[in-house]
Amino acid sequence: MSFNIPAITQQEIDADKLEGLPDIPGYSTVDMQKAMDKLATMVAQKVNGLINALGQPSTGVLTEDEVAYAILQAQFASGTGDMLAAMYDPTSKEQDVFAYADNAVSTAVAPIQAAIALAQAEANIKIRRSTAEQVVGIGTNGKPLYHKTFTNISVPAWSSGNPPVSVTVAHGISNPEKFKLVNGTFRGAGDIASQPFPRLYISPTGGSIDLYIQSFNSTNFFINSIYHRAAVIDELTLEYQKSTD
Repeated sequence: MSFNIPAITQQEIDADKLEGLPDIPGYSTVDMQKAMDKLATMVAQKVNGLINALGQPSTGVLTEDEVAYAILQAQFASGTGDMLAAMYDPTSKEQDVFAYADNAVSTAVAPIQAAIALAQAEANIKIRRSTAEQVVGIGTNGKPLYHKTFTNISVPAWSSGNPPVSVTVAHGISNPEKFKLVNGTFRGAGDIASQPFPRLYISPTGGSIDLYIQSFNSTNFFINSIYHRAAVIDELTLEYQKSTD
């Protein structure tokens, strides 16, 4: 795009200047005033031509800031600037690009973060209650930690004077080591509500555990009971590592 901006020529300056007139030019007062005003009028016409060429409303002589703004807008329109709106703001958002990008990323990431949090919560529930072996973390020795949950383990009632009742449970874990009970619940025969496993019995003379895991080996773990009632262990979750890791 080009501009038809009229220039002030030397001929126009020479024609309108008062230099060279005789000391008594022989002008009337009105003619002398007109001669004095000719140069100012010519300059005003040129400035107004510049305003019209730049597409700005004519409000008089432009200030320095107005001229700079007019030139900048002309560069955007003409394709001569180095920050063209057509390139850097093609959809006319007219806002801070960095703030816009931050807001856009936050808006896009928020539902993803919520979905991840939900998936993690669901995964944690699955891990805590899964009867399949699950990797749940890393131990202080740098080896994986596993969880496995066992359910519905029946334990017969114990009779006073007899050795503890022992129940053998096959754990189905390959190369296990460092077993630990994470949590468990059980119900006495006929009970609806579950209680924590192992069972702590408090008597007038002291306390003892009367339903508990006695020991582990490479294929089984063993539950002992000196509980006077039959019981069902609803859930029992073990944590362990593996010698082959």
